[in-house]
Amino acid sequence: MRRIALPEDADFDVWRAEARRALAGGEPPEALDWVVSDAEQAELFLPFESEGAPNAGPSAEAASAPVGHVTKAGLTLLRTILRYRDPARFALAYRLLWRMQSEPALLAIATDPDIRDATRMEHQIRRDMHKMKAFLRFSEAEGDREGRRRFVAWFEPDHFILESVAPFFAERFSDMDWLILTPIGSILFEGGKLSCTRTPCEKPDLQDDVETLWHGYYQSIFNPARIKTKAMRSEMPTKYWKNLPETRLIPQMLANAESRVAAMVALQNDGSAPGFHERHQAEWTRRAQETRQAQDALEGLPALNNALKTCQRCTLCRYATQVVPGTGPQNASLMMIGEQPGDQEDLQGKPFVGPAGQVLDRILEEVGIDREAVFLTNAVKHFKFVSKGRRRIHQTPDRTEIVACSSWLEQEIALVKPRLIVTLGATALQALEGRVTRLGVTRGHIREGSDRRPPSLATIHPSYLLRLPDPQRAREEEQRFKQELTIARDWLAAS
Repeated sequence: MRRIALPEDADFDVWRAEARRALAGGEPPEALDWVVSDAEQAELFLPFESEGAPNAGPSAEAASAPVGHVTKAGLTLLRTILRYRDPARFALAYRLLWRMQSEPALLAIATDPDIRDATRMEHQIRRDMHKMKAFLRFSEAEGDREGRRRFVAWFEPDHFILESVAPFFAERFSDMDWLILTPIGSILFEGGKLSCTRTPCEKPDLQDDVETLWHGYYQSIFNPARIKTKAMRSEMPTKYWKNLPETRLIPQMLANAESRVAAMVALQNDGSAPGFHERHQAEWTRRAQETRQAQDALEGLPALNNALKTCQRCTLCRYATQVVPGTGPQNASLMMIGEQPGDQEDLQGKPFVGPAGQVLDRILEEVGIDREAVFLTNAVKHFKFVSKGRRRIHQTPDRTEIVACSSWLEQEIALVKPRLIVTLGATALQALEGRVTRLGVTRGHIREGSDRRPPSLATIHPSYLLRLPDPQRAREEEQRFKQELTIARDWLAAS
């Protein structure tokens, strides 16, 4: 095994030179031992490295040449993970590089252990960059250069991200000279020129008059009635607090929060300020009137269906043939909600006219429910599919598409005012409930209604019966489907 020693802060260019030489020599990852060296360790490795292939510095041409056959996405990933502060990054990057030569689709395999580790590193690198942009504070320094003010900041990043964040600060603070010091190096912006070093720095004593103004402002915007310490620590981890001027105020503000809220409540109720409801009643009344006027302007289902034709709330409208609105009497006692239109529904513009609709028609007739008396609709109004040759294969709508169509479904329910809703499948159940709900738990039971919707019953979508390969299982599920529709029929008759 050949040992390759690199400095702890070695960047992509340093690693690439060694990796390119090893790759050109056909050395597999298991034949290399990537280690971190420093001035004290250099002599320790020399005798070992002199046997076989030495760890000598490459030429300028070798250092600048491309690394094997790597896609743009692969190169970006390698550059990113080599900023991660862990010696294991060198070996991981080489394993990925080696595998990319024979596995072109490697980056798409999210479950691969190497890709999983690289993705984790990439996520933490991006998080570290975000935290530096969010929690770095400048303090004004003495002296100036040609009228430009000078500022200094201190930050403690977890990874080697200085070269990556430097352009952000240069663009954001281009009208002043500044210096950012860190334990792993520094960033200097002076006279419009940007430079970075990897020389470790010591924390300076930073404080200026602006800090006092910032403390006053931070205290003034602190709302004691909206304290969520868990969320605050999640967004601003405590390890950054020691270098932020405002965090010195947080413990005292949290301690005084309860008394400040009590004082606010007392002021609200002592008559010296107008009551909350009094101040907002007029606005609420106006908005309620506008809502009622908008509902009255719909003039029933025909107007709603015309409005649906212009819907562009999600991308499905770009690919579907047409929108498929609900059909049935506006005063129907029973409303049935499916998932989305299928291929035939998309072509004809009507719900439940394809194979699944034919199954539903037959079972409704056997159960004794008149289809003409049922209002049939879907949670999503456009057909979502993927093309395979001449066929259009159904795809399940995602959460974004369900939410985009939710207002249309709510308006249909408000206009029809059914006494009972039957949801066909998990997507329809999610659209009605507004959240992911397990169909197996709620299936076959009448659930009480609310202000937003009437009582409902959840069951399977008839297309599920068509997909079952086992005939015996299909007969059992069809029988259960009939029993659940019978429950809906009997409930309507009894109510």
